[in-house]
Amino acid sequence: MTPHRDEPKTPTQKSAGWTSPWNFDDQWEIDHLRRTPPSAEFEALAKPQELPSAPLAPAAYNRGNPARTSWVMRLMVCLGLLGLVLLAWTYLTDAPLQPDADLHLQMPADRAAKVRVPEQLKLFLGTVRKIENMELAGKPAWSWDTPSLSNYVESNGVAFDNLRDLLEDFDWHPNHAAWRAEDLGEHPAWPHVRILLQAQAAYLIRLGNEEAAFTTAIDIAEMSRRMQELWAWPSFMQRAQELHAAAVQTTAELLKQTRLGSQSLEHFQNEFMQCEPSDKLLQGGLSMFYQLEKNRLLGEKILAHPDTLPAGAIRQRSTRLFFKNHETLNLFSDAFRHLVKESVSSPYAARGKPSQSSRMASLQKPVFYQPNGVGEAYFAAHVEPYLLLPEQHHLAKARHSLVLSLFAIRRYVADHQKLPASLTELYPKYLLGLPLDPFSDEPLQYDPLKGVLFSAGVNFLKEGGRITQPPLLDAAEPTVDLGIAVATPVRTPK
Repeated sequence: MTPHRDEPKTPTQKSAGWTSPWNFDDQWEIDHLRRTPPSAEFEALAKPQELPSAPLAPAAYNRGNPARTSWVMRLMVCLGLLGLVLLAWTYLTDAPLQPDADLHLQMPADRAAKVRVPEQLKLFLGTVRKIENMELAGKPAWSWDTPSLSNYVESNGVAFDNLRDLLEDFDWHPNHAAWRAEDLGEHPAWPHVRILLQAQAAYLIRLGNEEAAFTTAIDIAEMSRRMQELWAWPSFMQRAQELHAAAVQTTAELLKQTRLGSQSLEHFQNEFMQCEPSDKLLQGGLSMFYQLEKNRLLGEKILAHPDTLPAGAIRQRSTRLFFKNHETLNLFSDAFRHLVKESVSSPYAARGKPSQSSRMASLQKPVFYQPNGVGEAYFAAHVEPYLLLPEQHHLAKARHSLVLSLFAIRRYVADHQKLPASLTELYPKYLLGLPLDPFSDEPLQYDPLKGVLFSAGVNFLKEGGRITQPPLLDAAEPTVDLGIAVATPVRTPK
């Protein structure tokens, strides 16, 4: 029996133990909808709408294509591994050594059984008494008061005796292994040696012993030249350049006020000429300094005899991360090759080109996380003492030429009682040839009206000369005072 539609609805209807979740009226409506065909509007709304096609995202595309996803992942993994291998290769693999035969010197070993000079030099340095008055140390010795000069010179009597013994030994055996036992160029007495020798020359002038004062100045120049021949340590070359600066300053000051005759001045001029800084010695020294740095890096690997190594045999420096022996040594070979070229070429011809010191400016603060960052830092620290050697060498040659020409001018004055009108009047009697200024590639600048002789200097500019105290102090315009000037004629009004 079908229930009436108006009968009250009950939550559930039970039939044969089965409970329906809806009532019979709801079931009737569902059956009615099933029997009634859907309208056209309903079918249109129910039909899925076609959306504009859009490219699938890679993830969605690959999600549906597992083979392509696997291939892309493998490629990415391979590229990552290749990058890691290349990175490890860059940081862990050392570079091959560059050929450096042009920096090697074939020099016979000194087979002398025993050499005394290193011990004599050490004894001399140990007996030099330091100057206590720092105010005097900052002034030229010839400006000191006489009591201070006397006290300082006389207190160093033992040092002068040892220096005399040292200079009387003419064969210093510069290539002997004994020089490599200890770096005497770093002895703390060297600044006081320069002051002491200049003070002795100034004191002898005060006593009126001019020839002995010139002898002292020549001794300074001679010691400078002998130390330039010592290639065991870079410090010897640096001390040689410092001593030469002291020698030319002292000699120029003596010549400015000399009263010696032409013959006596000629004798000292010839001795001073023998002490000129040598291009060949600097070139050889730089090659040996490169060998020293190579020994420090590779040690016994270079198959060198222990006698040729400083202080005996040196073990190879261990290679570690950020430090590569070969790549670091290649930096040294490039730098020393350029320094040798600078030392033998005219600075005037190379003006405007970057010097080795400017080339190395970029390595003064190396980046440590670079593949050879620690090696570049090691190179920058060790190469720095060598960078200024060529420039200082050319400056020393210019100063030497100035003092040599001043000798000739003072001899001309002693013979003719007047200054020469030009430097050409000094040739060939007073000069074997006209000295050229390495910074202008021309004869030195001579101004008899101002009474000066000067070089263009390291800035290559002719600025008229600047007299300094001590003489030749200004590297941009090294100048010597002739001590005499041509009087300018006075014009009388008509």
